[in-house]
This record gives sequence, C-alpha cells and structure tokens, in this order.
Amino acid sequence: MPLIHRYLFYCLLLAVCLCGTATLAPAQTTDVYVSQTVSFLSEDSVWVFADLYPAQPTPSAKQGPVIVLMHQSASNSEEYRPIAPKLVALGFTCLAVDARGGGTRWGRANRTNANLPHHGGGAQAYFDFKAALQYLRDEGYTGKVTFVGSSYSAGRIFQFLGTKPDGVAAVLSFSPGAGFARRGPNGEPAWAEGVDLPVFMTWAPHELDADRRARFDRVASVTKVLYEQPAGVHGASTLRPDANPEGHAAIWEAVVAFLETHAR
Repeated sequence: MPLIHRYLFYCLLLAVCLCGTATLAPAQTTDVYVSQTVSFLSEDSVWVFADLYPAQPTPSAKQGPVIVLMHQSASNSEEYRPIAPKLVALGFTCLAVDARGGGTRWGRANRTNANLPHHGGGAQAYFDFKAALQYLRDEGYTGKVTFVGSSYSAGRIFQFLGTKPDGVAAVLSFSPGAGFARRGPNGEPAWAEGVDLPVFMTWAPHELDADRRARFDRVASVTKVLYEQPAGVHGASTLRPDANPEGHAAIWEAVVAFLETHAR
C-alpha cells in the first residue's frame, strides 16, 4: 500500500474509533411560541395593542380557555414574554396587553402609550380590560376567560370584574395596590367587595403584612386563595425565572393548580 494511502487509512480508522466511543450531546430543543401583534379599539377611542399567543392546535384554540395578562406600572406585555409560553403549553390562549399606565421596562416600549398624544394613566386601564375581553369575543373566542393582574393592574382589575362581565372565570392578582380594597369617601363598597369569582392573590414575602392580609379578607369571593410565596418579587414578574430564580418554580405549582381547578 502506498504511503499516502496508508496514512489516509489510519486517519479514517482513528476517526471511526473516536466516533464509536464519544458521547454525543443531546440536541437542544426549545418550544418556541411566536406571538402575533394585535390591536383593538377601546370604548374611549384608544387603540390598544397586545401580543396574542394562540393555544395549540390553533384551529381549536378559540373554543378553549383564554388568559388575559395585564402588566405592572412602567411595564408592558414583554413582562409576560417568558410566562405566556408556559401557559400556552398548558392549553391556554394568552393575550398579553400593553395597557395604559405602562412604560419601557423589559427593554420595550408600551405600544398603546406610544400612540397616545399624552401618557395614558393607570385609571384608564379599566377601558383596556374591557376592550381586551370584547376583542376576544369579537374574534370568536368562546371559552372561559381568566384575568391576571400585576401590581396596579392587579388591583384595578377588580373595578372591571365588579361589573360582572360574561364569561370571566377567575382572576389571579399579583401584588395588588391598596385601592381595590378601599371603600369610598361615603362608605361606598370597595371594588373587592363586588367580585365573587375565584381569586388567587399573592404578594412577595417582603410585601405581605397585616394590612395586605386585611385587603385580601375584603374580597367577597367565597373561593379565594392567599398564596404565601417562599421567595419572590413584586408583581407577576415573580413568575419569571430571571426575576425570581429561587421562588418561581413553587409559585408556578400553585398557579397551575388554581388554573386547572377554576380556569377551564
């Protein structure tokens, strides 16, 4: 055998042996959920922008349950970018809304505010909640709808839910402010006293005190859960592994248990 052929033969033999003994790393697979940008007109004539994450399989998604995700102050729908795909994997269509009262957190602008001549305030978010539900019905979504609120939206959502909108199954409220449980100057009932849906409420450990427990107690719902986080941060971002690496997994377990019982 010529020298060059012998050299090539031994190189090939060495390569075969190495392939036979090496441990190949498993292929990295990632579930990718591409959201769709949608917009809809509110009752007070503002275009509201949102990210829609259809459940799979898409053809039957409109008959299944839906979760409307509302962000915290100075934030936007990007707050839910790592959260919505987990909910989609459970069979929920998600609508993450850019509500008024938001901002540029998570590295993205709030598209609803960006299209306003002046910055929208949190008080106007009531119309955004209502518009989100109407959008889903107009688009043919017939399943139960659950709302998730974060910080200011976690409290203000009770104002809307107190109107008893059709088809809303439950609400998850992360770090709600004081307003939802505060009575009016003339003794008018608090928003929390007008909601009888199943309620999941939670605050980060450093937030939960006697005053917040009293706010929870004011919620009229018979079915309500006050979840005490082992570790956490403010708002729904406590579900994000990058924001709450130590506590997010336990909170997810509690959230999923609540959704499986009340949101389908």
